[in-house]
Amino acid sequence: MTIVPEILTLIIPTYTRTEFLTRILRYYWEKGFPHQIFIADSSSEPVRAANQEVVASMRDILNIRYEPYLPDISFPAKIANSLNTLESKYVAFCADDDFLIPKGLEACLQYLEDHPDYSAAQGRRLIFKIIQNSALTRGWSFKIVNAERGQNLSQDRAIDRLYQHLSDYASTFYAVHRRIELLRNLKMAGDRTRDLRFGELLPSCLTVIQGKVNRLDVPYTLSEAHQENTNRKIVNWGDLLVGDDFSDRYTAFRDCLVREIVERTGEYEATAKEAVNKAALAYFGMVYGMYRVPNYNEVIQWLPFIEIATLASQFSSYASSQILLRRHTYVYRSEISTVKQHVLRHVKT
Repeated sequence: MTIVPEILTLIIPTYTRTEFLTRILRYYWEKGFPHQIFIADSSSEPVRAANQEVVASMRDILNIRYEPYLPDISFPAKIANSLNTLESKYVAFCADDDFLIPKGLEACLQYLEDHPDYSAAQGRRLIFKIIQNSALTRGWSFKIVNAERGQNLSQDRAIDRLYQHLSDYASTFYAVHRRIELLRNLKMAGDRTRDLRFGELLPSCLTVIQGKVNRLDVPYTLSEAHQENTNRKIVNWGDLLVGDDFSDRYTAFRDCLVREIVERTGEYEATAKEAVNKAALAYFGMVYGMYRVPNYNEVIQWLPFIEIATLASQFSSYASSQILLRRHTYVYRSEISTVKQHVLRHVKT
């Protein structure tokens, strides 16, 4: 089956980072990217004007649509609005400091076309850093530093997929999605969550409930780790878990998933509720291991402390992550090399 360009839109949200927007658009320019690119820009002036100049300079080659938003718009609202203005069957998101590899994107797009029982598909994600060399050697180096884990969620029962998803969590946000379903999920998340943690987790879980999710063995995303994105002011799970209103936040999250399971699958409500709590137990066990939340067992009574500690230990396998890192760095060396050359050409000196 031949995929026509109009079937997919790549959405790039951006905010006050002209240098990253320029870098990613030039990458797609050089790759001859055939699909529509939607720039969702909530920058203020004068950055917005600079971004508009960058977009205008590439319109002759790339199919770009630019949409400005108010600087104070929330991220979920900006994303939902972007999806609502599009008509393409599929969408994928790419952060302005990442690289979504066209080869992997096409593979995921074709997979969804061929498998209507799948709600999303993505490939492998690698994390890189740009490191300044010593005064003797000068210049900059490009280094792959991590490989994201993640499994195929191909179980027939939605509650089984949900448990696997949350027990070894990898976000589905940057996967290729069916646009209408994703728009619905993000609107539901916007109505039922008050923070970006649950705001990301809820639509990801809804996607998994609605269909299977595949992680293809193809290069898909190269993400840069740098100071600007590690310092973003997003409340962490550790703070949420000890907050006075965590129980209310979790209940809204759980009840939304329970309703979706019941409506989509016909499971009994009690079965669905038990399944969501079990999956959440596995997820927050991982979170506990990351943040070492004090008195965590007293904060959430339905999560036994000993089981949390046991589960958390399953997600700290350094050896496993290093095996993935070495394997993906070798297998995807051609695409990595292309991104490396592009990135190093755009490093600020």
